[in-house]
Amino acid sequence: MAGLLILVPMAAQITAPGTGVANLRTPSPREIWIAPGVGAQAIDIDLGAAASIDSFYLGATNARADAVWTIQSIAAVGGGVTATHVNAQPMRLAGNIRSRFPAFARLPAPVEGRYFRITVNQPTTPMEIGVLAVGLAFEWPYAYGGGRTPIDTSRVVALQDGGFG
Repeated sequence: MAGLLILVPMAAQITAPGTGVANLRTPSPREIWIAPGVGAQAIDIDLGAAASIDSFYLGATNARADAVWTIQSIAAVGGGVTATHVNAQPMRLAGNIRSRFPAFARLPAPVEGRYFRITVNQPTTPMEIGVLAVGLAFEWPYAYGGGRTPIDTSRVVALQDGGFG
């Protein structure tokens, strides 16, 4: 894999219990959402219209080693589950910044939908999340520096005034 980029985070509305749910839509990880308690907490996402999605990212989380998350399609905000895309799996990835960890999941193929639910479950301390991004990933097909490199065919000529041209 040469690189990965999430294009156009698309969450139009995010509904979740706890404090600071509006902070999940801001790009600043210093503004966080705090779950109301320990255990499973559902975060419902409304994209505003049906779209193809394959990437889910939670940034600046306080996820402990025992924290897990699931990703599902739902019928509507607060509605029933229609499909499960990621069964319960550890959410904490390597690459922490102090006590904050990212969580990222990329589905094998894009799914079409408008409503999604991310359920985070941290049994010992309330979950905190700084950034939530949902979108369609783009992977560059070539390695960095692959292919032809530019060749400079120009010449440097000393000018009478001492400069170069």
